[in-house]
Amino acid sequence: MTEKYKLELCWLCPEKFTSRRDLKNHLSTSFHDVLRVTCPFCYEEETTCRRMVDLKKHVDRHHLDKVRKLSPYFFSENNGFWLANKPDDYKKIINPSRRESTEAKEARLEILQLLTINKTVKRKDEWYEGWKKHKEEKKSKKTEIESEFVPSYSPEKPLKVDIININLALGHIQLDIQYGTDFYRVKLTDNTLKDPKVRESLWQEDGHINK
Repeated sequence: MTEKYKLELCWLCPEKFTSRRDLKNHLSTSFHDVLRVTCPFCYEEETTCRRMVDLKKHVDRHHLDKVRKLSPYFFSENNGFWLANKPDDYKKIINPSRRESTEAKEARLEILQLLTINKTVKRKDEWYEGWKKHKEEKKSKKTEIESEFVPSYSPEKPLKVDIININLALGHIQLDIQYGTDFYRVKLTDNTLKDPKVRESLWQEDGHINK
């Protein structure tokens, strides 16, 4: 009996495979290294891992305190897209996790935090470009992701933001917020918080701050 199957072609070399699994293993080798991801918790020196399963082992060993705060799907292969060194190639073999999912939001926020602390990371533009391309393919519109952005306010179109995380510090409050499909880190000082309109808005959004 002859069984018909579809050949899986590597787009980076002439190799052909009889299964997608074999193609994935081929792409993860040091020759192509398509599935390599960055640890977003190594602030002092950049650390990368061959696959998401290797990143999970690394984080369990060196950043165990971080694991307890993350979504259970943070280390899934699908979510690796948001941490991938080559996001454009990564998504050709593994479908990215939903942009709006908890684990995807966490991954982008952690990468932005890494880029804020470690200025030597060279793949900043590659990450942003990869995220942007994926967003354009899904939404069919061009939108650039930036780590620092202050949207203009319009009374006719008031801003709608979702507060993801709140960190309290001496003299200010730091917010991780979602604006549309983008994510930003905002610092509110004591003077800002004295404004009753600001306090009212925060209360309505998340209920974390007492009026």
